[in-house]
Amino acid sequence: MARKIISFVTAVIFLCLWAGIAGAGTIQLPQTGQQKCYNEAGSEIACAGTGQDGDVRSGVEWPEPRFTVNGDCITDNLTGLTWTKNAKPSGEKKWSAALAFANSFSACGYSTGWRLPNIVEMESLFNAGEADIMGWLTNQGFTGLSDYPYYWSSTTKCYDSTAAWVVPMWWGGVSTKEKENETAFVWPVHGDTALPAQLWRTGQTTTYGTGDDGALKQGVAWPSPRFVVSGQCVTDNLTGLMWPQNANLLNASKTWEEALGYAKDLTLCGSSDWRLPNREELVSLGDLSRYEPGLPEGHPFTNVQSSAYWSSTTSMADTNWAWQLDMYHGTPRRNNKSSSAFVWPVSSPGATATLTVILGGSKKGTVSADGLTCSTKTKVCTGTYSTGAVVDITATVASGSFFDGWTNCTSPDGATCHMTITSDVTVTATFDTPPKAAAAPQSLSFGNLNIAGPFTSKTVAVKNTGKSHLTITTPPYLAPSDAEFELIVPETNPCVSGTILAKNESCTIAVAPLPASPNSWGTKAASLKIESNDPKSPASVKLAVSFIAPKVSAPASLNFGAVKVGTTPSKSIRIKNTGVSNLTFTAIVLKDTSGTLQIVDSSTCTSLPKNGYCDVSIQFAPGNTQQINASLEITTNDPEPKRNPVVTAIKGKGKTK
Repeated sequence: MARKIISFVTAVIFLCLWAGIAGAGTIQLPQTGQQKCYNEAGSEIACAGTGQDGDVRSGVEWPEPRFTVNGDCITDNLTGLTWTKNAKPSGEKKWSAALAFANSFSACGYSTGWRLPNIVEMESLFNAGEADIMGWLTNQGFTGLSDYPYYWSSTTKCYDSTAAWVVPMWWGGVSTKEKENETAFVWPVHGDTALPAQLWRTGQTTTYGTGDDGALKQGVAWPSPRFVVSGQCVTDNLTGLMWPQNANLLNASKTWEEALGYAKDLTLCGSSDWRLPNREELVSLGDLSRYEPGLPEGHPFTNVQSSAYWSSTTSMADTNWAWQLDMYHGTPRRNNKSSSAFVWPVSSPGATATLTVILGGSKKGTVSADGLTCSTKTKVCTGTYSTGAVVDITATVASGSFFDGWTNCTSPDGATCHMTITSDVTVTATFDTPPKAAAAPQSLSFGNLNIAGPFTSKTVAVKNTGKSHLTITTPPYLAPSDAEFELIVPETNPCVSGTILAKNESCTIAVAPLPASPNSWGTKAASLKIESNDPKSPASVKLAVSFIAPKVSAPASLNFGAVKVGTTPSKSIRIKNTGVSNLTFTAIVLKDTSGTLQIVDSSTCTSLPKNGYCDVSIQFAPGNTQQINASLEITTNDPEPKRNPVVTAIKGKGKTK
């Protein structure tokens, strides 16, 4: 099962005034994170049939991963909010200084838009399935969570404007501190809430400081009307949840297990799907501008008790305790499960939301899904679904068209968009002319090269000259696979698998020669292939290189002439490399049957670059007038058999006068 979110601080939502803003849709609350069940003694038990939070797990499941680290910031994939990775970017401050610090904060490329989170945003970081909240957040990538920190929210305590709500991060409750007489830490937040679990406004509209909750009013606006009465029940249009209009049907308080049993056995308003609400559901009723009770102005509920109400969520820090909501203060608190509190059951009658699919782009195509109705005239499709429904939308292209992807689809998979409907949502399917992968240059020649290198790479640019987005679908590759080249991925703007290029955007890939062996002579040819969603894929670039062999050159003969007996003259044979690659020597052998010749120096003849040369010095010491007929044989890496070895004939004779 996916992990879930806990509603620790949202309980505070029962405090301040409702703005009654029209035009908002139904949201779906996130799950709390609790996945286990416990009895009144605190022992773990099987969940099935208990009606506890860990059994029902009502709400939106958490995405996986829940958080994404982006440098010094972390994005919450459940709520869409971005937080500083360091949970303590400053020391403790008074409330006004905390507002100022957050308002002027700059990080992760955002120089504006940071703020002190309201209490609903602050509580969204909690996990009701963990006893060690700070340890869990640290495991998600956050730092600085230690020493039992309190964190300011931007939400003022509406019945005492000298105080603001704070979150003791280590256990998940809420409390207050005096704004200018006490201090707490600052954890800046950035961005607007987004699917799959949108956070809602607290209801606070009075501002007590620049950038506070009442000034910014962050979150989804409450629908108007907020509540609709039907018989003995009330539907909350913000969450889609249904509640008994009588907030104390029993006219009595119960222990936690009695409350669980009563709620799941209730039948009311034609529904038997009643249960004890989890913390998220219970506190979602509230209004942070009001107290005694903390419900929106003009609410239709009766018999509301300004005292504690049970939730179905166990306190993981003490599993023989459960979370309650104090309706007078609107704050969450814990109490022993054997104590008594009031019971306010909840039901999920099947709230609905509208899915709108727009057919965008310059070309034609269609989309289809169960329950979706389309108009070819307006190029708009709509459907109404139960919140939590999973809808698969399939795009089909017309002739000459190309599907260019989805916009605002939570789980795109090629031509199919998988959507979990949590609120009214609009998705766009774009049909356009195809992408086109244009590689430049279309051929690369590296010329005649020394097989030992060094080799200089050359760059190929791949540009999208079409309209639709071009996607590189596989890593660029060489054909044949044993081609004597290598691909080098540039550090900047590389073409790699998954690269997406809009119209006229480009990426690059570099190519360099790579001989298969030290003797891989000759001209080598290959192709660089770039596969993409271009219908004419792959794009191809021709590659060519010639590894030119060394070529040994030596004189055909060396003649000492007539040399007086008793003298020892020397002469040199010059050996040259008239090829391109390095000439290396494997053997220099003097063949002389007379015994009058010897090599006196060949030390420079080891390796010759292009146009290089070396000398082999031969000494002649005649002992008589005998005619000599000898040779010097030089073996190298020159691949030509007739030059391996290359032979220099040596002649001479002795004389007495």
